[in-house]
Amino acid sequence: MDKAIRLATFFRNANNKFFIAKLKEQQYEEYGKYYSIAAPGETRWNSYYNVCVSLFRTQKALQVIYFNNYKLIIL
Repeated sequence: MDKAIRLATFFRNANNKFFIAKLKEQQYEEYGKYYSIAAPGETRWNSYYNVCVSLFRTQKALQVIYFNNYKLIIL
């Protein structure tokens, strides 16, 4: 669950505009529309569920971004 929260937080952070733009491009290519990734709230247990659902919904696009930009992510 910690990795899911870190991933959701990464894509919700405005400092990561390059990867957010890549995700949106890939989502549109894969699904024909954009999906937002939910951010967890500290007091709502449903928010953790929503984080997982939003990540599963866009899983294929996330995998493509990871493999296409592996060198950028690691460095």
